[in-house]
Amino acid sequence: MKSGGGLKAKAYTAIERSMIDRFRRDFTKDKIKNKLKYAKPNLTVMKEIMNTSGFGYDPTNKCIEVDPHVWSEYIERYPNRKKYKGPKFWRYYDEFLEIFGDSHATGNIADTCNNMLFEETIELFPTTPAS
Repeated sequence: MKSGGGLKAKAYTAIERSMIDRFRRDFTKDKIKNKLKYAKPNLTVMKEIMNTSGFGYDPTNKCIEVDPHVWSEYIERYPNRKKYKGPKFWRYYDEFLEIFGDSHATGNIADTCNNMLFEETIELFPTTPAS
């Protein structure tokens, strides 16, 4: 139910119904989209943290595990990431991975599958010279 890095309209409808059924509150597609738009950049930072040597994730307590010395060195380098030490951002980490996927593209050559498939210059099945 994903397309081009985002969710399809059907997915938002299913999420909306599920949220209303589960929490008995009025959830709109726009509200869900806004929440996910906020969550995705945080997930990117969380993945970067998890790919840093010395960091681990505790799925039971929903928090990161890191030696205090490693954390202080990390915060010296990235002072705006102090907020990621506590459980606030990590409590839905597993769910974010499920929604957005466990991999992401970064950098100036990042591309989506849709863009790559419809680009005329891409060779879907590379050929190798016959020997």
